[in-house]
Amino acid sequence: MVARVVVVTGRPGIGKTTAVLRICDLLRERGVRVGGFITSEKRTAEGRRTGFEIHDLSTGERRLMASEAFRGGPRVGRYFVDLGFEDLALSAIDRSLKECDVTVVDEIGPMELLGGRLVEKLQLILPSGYPVLATVHYMVRHRLISEALRLAGPHRYVLDLSNRDRVPLLIAEVVMGWLGQS
Repeated sequence: MVARVVVVTGRPGIGKTTAVLRICDLLRERGVRVGGFITSEKRTAEGRRTGFEIHDLSTGERRLMASEAFRGGPRVGRYFVDLGFEDLALSAIDRSLKECDVTVVDEIGPMELLGGRLVEKLQLILPSGYPVLATVHYMVRHRLISEALRLAGPHRYVLDLSNRDRVPLLIAEVVMGWLGQS
């Protein structure tokens, strides 16, 4: 089966998750069922980042993934990762594979790569032919990221200030083509 993978990357803060959410909106407007998960920053009222949450796109369920205050897991930068995030990520992916047309994985980065079960699941679904929209961390080198980029082929997009408004439209058209709805 031919892989149907789109990968979005770019420097931190360029808007990868914002682009993915825009793509999700564009697809949903056309009747496409979108599932999977996104990660988002947790910030104080003053705007200081204190950690990350994971969100199930189908159920809206959220779970803390990493925090400066958490002290029970591996450390990535100044954040401690709660490996229990994998439970939500895996259930979001499984639900999406059963109920949706497209699975979102935002992101494949240093924290997500700590989850062995998540890495195994992604190694199975990326080449499966099921439509996957993934973001990857710009600077991380890992065999799973290399494989995602390889499978994406021409559907790799590096977001920057000049294209970040246009790329969601392009990706939505690619996915609609895969689904026979272009």
